[in-house]
Amino acid sequence: MVDDEAKLTRVLGFAGECPSLKHIVVMDDLQLTAEQQERAAAANIQLHKYKELLASVGETELQEDVPPKPTDNYIIWRAVVNKRRRQK
Repeated sequence: MVDDEAKLTRVLGFAGECPSLKHIVVMDDLQLTAEQQERAAAANIQLHKYKELLASVGETELQEDVPPKPTDNYIIWRAVVNKRRRQK
């Protein structure tokens, strides 16, 4: 989930290094640019607005809460950033 344009641009920038990344949820007030939508489509990533996703899936397919683990998204981000730092 991303909450601003800069983060979305960064995530799309390293999407090629994360082939399992298929969906990105963006906050509702974030205006998606044509370039961001094209980059996501080129990487085979679907962009979802939070409220739209919640309305279409969240209310009809309720799931048990699953607490985040240390190996979730943050770790993926840090691993990519650290990998890039080591390559410089």
